[in-house]
Amino acid sequence: MASYTQGGAWAWHAEDELGVIRVGARADVVVWSSNLYALGADELLGERADLTIVNGAVVHDARREFAEEPPVEAAAAYATKGVPSSAHSTCSH
Repeated sequence: MASYTQGGAWAWHAEDELGVIRVGARADVVVWSSNLYALGADELLGERADLTIVNGAVVHDARREFAEEPPVEAAAAYATKGVPSSAHSTCSH
């Protein structure tokens, strides 16, 4: 799991704002249908995201299956920003 969170943030040179849940970090969170730590690697593909929050905005909520379309604009705007602002100009790790 660390490879998906802290490891990914480290690879993007954004470990100060991504990959952790703390004050000052970006509010990007996915709530899965099961405890992924309790599953084997062969079971992970069968799970689904029940809730997705990007930059503090809910962009997917499985509980609202028949509600209006989720605000995907928030996710699209975030994704098109490119490399996070804290990215290093040269790789130091």
